[in-house]
Amino acid sequence: MDIKAFVTPLLKWWWLIVLATLIAASGSYYALINQPDVYQSRATLLIGRAIDDPNPTGTQFTLGEQLAQSYADIARREPVRRSVMTQLSLTALPEHYIAAIPRTQLLEISVNDTSPERAQAVANAFAQQLVQLSPSSTDPEEQERQIFVDQQLDDLQQQIEETEAEIDAKQEELGAVFSAQEISELQTELSALQAKLNTLQSNFAALLESSQQVALNTVSIIEPASLPRAPVNPQMELTILAASAIGFLLAVVGAYLLDYLDDSIRTPTQIQRHTDLPTLTSVASMKLQGSDGKLVAHHNPRSPDAEAFRVLRTGINYSSKASASQTLLVTSPNLGDGKSVTAGNLAVVAAQSGHRVLLIDLDLHRPAQHNLFGLSNRHGITTLWKQGNDIPSAHQLGQDIVNVIQGTSVDNLFVLTCGPTMMDPSEFLASEKLQAILRLVLVKFDYVIVDSPPVLVVTDPLVLSSMVDSVLLVIRAGKTSRSELKQTVERLNRVGGHLLGVVLNRAADVDASYYYSEKYYQGEPASSKSPGRIQALLNRSRNGLHEKRDIAPTK
Repeated sequence: MDIKAFVTPLLKWWWLIVLATLIAASGSYYALINQPDVYQSRATLLIGRAIDDPNPTGTQFTLGEQLAQSYADIARREPVRRSVMTQLSLTALPEHYIAAIPRTQLLEISVNDTSPERAQAVANAFAQQLVQLSPSSTDPEEQERQIFVDQQLDDLQQQIEETEAEIDAKQEELGAVFSAQEISELQTELSALQAKLNTLQSNFAALLESSQQVALNTVSIIEPASLPRAPVNPQMELTILAASAIGFLLAVVGAYLLDYLDDSIRTPTQIQRHTDLPTLTSVASMKLQGSDGKLVAHHNPRSPDAEAFRVLRTGINYSSKASASQTLLVTSPNLGDGKSVTAGNLAVVAAQSGHRVLLIDLDLHRPAQHNLFGLSNRHGITTLWKQGNDIPSAHQLGQDIVNVIQGTSVDNLFVLTCGPTMMDPSEFLASEKLQAILRLVLVKFDYVIVDSPPVLVVTDPLVLSSMVDSVLLVIRAGKTSRSELKQTVERLNRVGGHLLGVVLNRAADVDASYYYSEKYYQGEPASSKSPGRIQALLNRSRNGLHEKRDIAPTK
């Protein structure tokens, strides 16, 4: 199991987990502090007398358990409840539980109430009602009769003891005489005493059967309800802990569910799995505002994002067929993925490595390179088309290109802006004149980077992909979906576009591991060139384009 895949949703949604836990804890605390204290009082009853018997049988215990269950059921009936309310002058009973303790002859009555005195009174009242319903509680006449029976039992027990003593004395006397007549008389007396003893014992046993002393169906209070001193509810610490745990678990489940339902591409592993394309670099943030902030490779070359673009440059150089990739198309699935910023910064790092680089803005719908580099967009590549769709001589076309190419503050980097936008650029994109322009600029520049519109918005990049050597795809982490990525790759492959790889933009928005060490890359940003320096570069570029030379790309 991939530990990172298991932990990533938790790290991503940590704020949701913390928030849910805090809400559950605070909610339970608020609910508990508004609840009154609840007190509990309990009374315990014993059914039968098997405990008092020194030699109880299994039948006695079984019968006692069954009777305990029956008495518990009787106590829950309305007549008993009504009797308790009448006894205590109550209109309603507090929360109470009456149940037999399993595998015992005990029955427990538990009452919860905000008043400890009322809880004690109700518990004892239930116990008394059960005692009164049992045979152990009778009317006064029956109680007097029971007292008489007990007295008779005591008298019989005393007579039995006296008779047994006489028998013992006669037996001792019988052992001391030798006369046959005396022995005969003593034996007759012993027989009479033994018969008397048997009669007394029979009478005692008969009376004992009708006595409560051996009755099995009896109810006695062995633990009356006491006055509770401390509340049992609310259990503040335990309840808050349980609520927090429930909130935490629900948030964790929600985090995994949200992560499962998230269809967006977030990691290079997902890109490789769904497209078999390598991720050439992951740009961490790129959230700075303004054109200067977005060209981090030039204005802040020691920043983490600038280093990411240098990694991209290296990745392109070592990609398959990189040696033949003089023209590179940069595109994306949708708007806002960062393809224009990526093209601009890639052009900067390519120029910084010593190559002569031309950046062409062929996003004829929403051009952006002139804003990134602070250039004029009055004239650009569309100006060449508006001069006529006929292809002039190479010298004249080269002169026209020189007139619209603009230099930048970065050595060896030149930009051919879009120029005035066109209502329907499809004719221009499919023209021989555009192909001639691309062939001509390759004579003067080592690399040509083309910024094109998104693939899923217009068909322009599909047309342009057949005119360039390689295509670089830029996607935005957490925004581009798997279906959009697959559809983009399929469209480019269908027209024969050579995809070098993918740039994962805004990776830090979804995964903090894509941040580079800021301390490692700290340093002073490169100083911007003055306007005079830009003009000098522009003049030098125009002079260079007029020269009759054939410059081979740097390998």
